[in-house]
Amino acid sequence: MKSLLLVPILLCLNIGAFAQSHRSLNLIEKTNYFLIGGNLGLAYHSGGYANQSLGKIDITAARPALTGYLQTKISKRWHIRAQGSLMMLTAKDKRSDSETTGQKAFRTYLFDVAPLFVYDLGVNKKNRKRSPYSRRKGSLFTWYLVGGTGLFVANVKNNLGGISSNKIGGTLNGGIGFRYTISENWILNAETLGRMSTSNDIDGYRSQALPVDLYITGQLGVAYRIPGMRIMR
Repeated sequence: MKSLLLVPILLCLNIGAFAQSHRSLNLIEKTNYFLIGGNLGLAYHSGGYANQSLGKIDITAARPALTGYLQTKISKRWHIRAQGSLMMLTAKDKRSDSETTGQKAFRTYLFDVAPLFVYDLGVNKKNRKRSPYSRRKGSLFTWYLVGGTGLFVANVKNNLGGISSNKIGGTLNGGIGFRYTISENWILNAETLGRMSTSNDIDGYRSQALPVDLYITGQLGVAYRIPGMRIMR
């Protein structure tokens, strides 16, 4: 009989804890929280040898890319991020009129750093109007845009020309991603970020269709969230 009486008591405690977790989560989402994150994925280069026209696509050019970042929320929708990425870039020679067509053209190790702005896209009106103290869970899924400028350093080895060199330049960055809140402290995200560089020879080859080299990363990651002390209005 006593065990039967414990059932409704335990059920009420669980419901209370569930509602409290929703209130805590909704509240943290609206604070100036801080993220420490890392992403892992692939990098893809577009330059003189491949990937600047439909006739010169090299689908095997994707190589590993690793990113770490620090991010803080500064308003209801805006975040500032400082990030660094390390990646390898390569491609085969896809020029149809070349004696080296099909050969591995270059290998580049590149590291870039960038201050970026992150803008959270809107969720539905019901979630926007929901109080941070509500017993109902807010949206756990958020799309966002990323943009900013950066700097890169690269070690380039051109296999076809037998040339090795170091490059330094700037980037103009833009991308899109989404984050999914797992808990109060853990977030998953997926992101693609494209860079337009100030160099036209990250691959060690200057003759190309576009005026500069491009490269893009597609990555999955996880971030640890430190709740903020101030609610963003």
